[in-house]
Amino acid sequence: MVQTRLERPTNRSNPLPVPSMVLSTLRVLAKGDFQSEAADIHGISQPSFSRTFMDVIDALNYSLRNINFPSGQADILQIKEDFLKVSNFPNVVGAIDGTLIPIIGMSGDDEHVFVSRKGFHAINMQGIVTADLKFTNIVCKYGGATHDAFILANSSIPEMMEQLPGGGWLLGDSGYPLRPWLMTPILAPQARQEEKFNKSHIKTRNCVERAFGVLKSRFRQMSAQNRRSFGIHPCKVCQDY
Repeated sequence: MVQTRLERPTNRSNPLPVPSMVLSTLRVLAKGDFQSEAADIHGISQPSFSRTFMDVIDALNYSLRNINFPSGQADILQIKEDFLKVSNFPNVVGAIDGTLIPIIGMSGDDEHVFVSRKGFHAINMQGIVTADLKFTNIVCKYGGATHDAFILANSSIPEMMEQLPGGGWLLGDSGYPLRPWLMTPILAPQARQEEKFNKSHIKTRNCVERAFGVLKSRFRQMSAQNRRSFGIHPCKVCQDY
């Protein structure tokens, strides 16, 4: 899938094998290793690995294209059925939340935009997932200080939800505003029915928290514990899927 985008013909010496480029990059992303360690294991110099690191990531992003918001009636109905089985919450097409992805620190006039509430530089990534933890939409172009509600309002999601065939709801936490297509918990439930609503809402929306957990466990470079070695500048991850 990435062979043609990563091959580098040269008349000087043997070029880096594409499998070595891909595997060493995946090792850094998966284990949170330093570049030099992954480069040594695969017999690549650290400067060469550094030059190919973002090329491999760009090639994977370009080739996979596996994050797609549902648009067909059959897909939407299947997603709603899967969510209904979780806690009997009907008409749900996705659970939405944000998570902090650490980035290398920087200085300058825009630094404050990337300093998260937890005190480290980060991207605030918005994700929407299905009941089986599959991402259907990601927005990762805003700094860690950006509020979840702002990211949602300035994404393509409001327009997509308003035009969704058959309609449907997203489930979000109390950090999001209530919308005709976005259901949030009742902040101060009074009646038994409201408590039951909240319980079903929380249990159904839990999939997005678990999806972030699986993502950061599988790719430990995205974990806050590894921000000391995270080498991606924010301009390299400003993408909207």
